[in-house]
This record gives sequence, structure tokens and C-alpha cells, in this order.
Amino acid sequence: MQGSVGGRKGQLSIVAEIFEVTPSLFVVELKKAAGDTLDYEKFYEEKLRPGLKDIVWAWHGDTDIKN
Repeated sequence: MQGSVGGRKGQLSIVAEIFEVTPSLFVVELKKAAGDTLDYEKFYEEKLRPGLKDIVWAWHGDTDIKN
């Protein structure tokens, strides 16, 4: 994925890898491939996480456990 507007360090580019653990469980790994880290963190917090809140069980690094 690539952003449409360049930031301080160029255009934000994100690589996604999808792993099928079982037929009904997938793990998705996202990495910033290029661009500004602050732009990536803003995209992650403001767009990606809210957009996937209904289907994501847990985010790597979160310490909150929801019952």
C-alpha cells in the first residue's frame, strides 16, 4: 500500500503479509516499508485500527485484555 501524498521523508509505503493459521483464523503483519514513522503511526492509530475494530481480536503490543 502507498499513500497518495508524500510526507517529510517521502511517500508512506506499507507492506502487509497475511498468514492463514486455520481456515477461520488469519494473522496479518504490517510493516512500514518507506516514509515517515510519524505518518505511519498516525495512519495506524487514526485510520487502520478504527477501521478494523469489528474484526480484530488483539493487536500486538496491546496490554489491555478485553473480556
